[in-house]
Amino acid sequence: MVSIHEDTQCLLKYWLSLNEGRLPVFSRWDPIEIPRIMPFVMILERGEDRHYFHRFSGTGLCELAGMELTGRPLSDVVDAEDLPQAEASLDAILDGPCGLLSNRTTRSSTGRIIDGEYLSLPLAGKDGAADRIVVHLAVLKTLGYGDESVDIGEQTLVSVIDLGGQMPTFSDGITPSQLLECSSAALS
Repeated sequence: MVSIHEDTQCLLKYWLSLNEGRLPVFSRWDPIEIPRIMPFVMILERGEDRHYFHRFSGTGLCELAGMELTGRPLSDVVDAEDLPQAEASLDAILDGPCGLLSNRTTRSSTGRIIDGEYLSLPLAGKDGAADRIVVHLAVLKTLGYGDESVDIGEQTLVSVIDLGGQMPTFSDGITPSQLLECSSAALS
């Protein structure tokens, strides 16, 4: 059974409220609707060169990175050897379209080591095609500071979220409503 953090649920519910059965259009996105989680939200946009940049990054994410991320290319914060895999995952989200829920251990710029839950969901441009991804990080726990023995960056795929598009070959998928139902059941 998949269970997700309450802040992750908040983003998923808001995203679902925008879509009216379709892929939500970016112009309908309003951060005022979810102020509590915005510090840990980013919106990535795929450029014409098919590389990604941070269209928006919340203050909590910028603090973890140790720099302002808004406007920066993804390559500024993802190691060169990890960038092709990261961009392939983002491409799968937009090309499906589908969502992605994963867990990852991350080290901040100050050495803080956290276990985080990441929810990534596509957003459409004016033409209705997916071209942006909203990503939320829910900090599940802090593992300490500076411990070099902790395996950083290892991603555990929890689930690909079936949005009715083409699913990547590595997952059967779960629908957004199933994900929320599983989480509600786990909390009761």
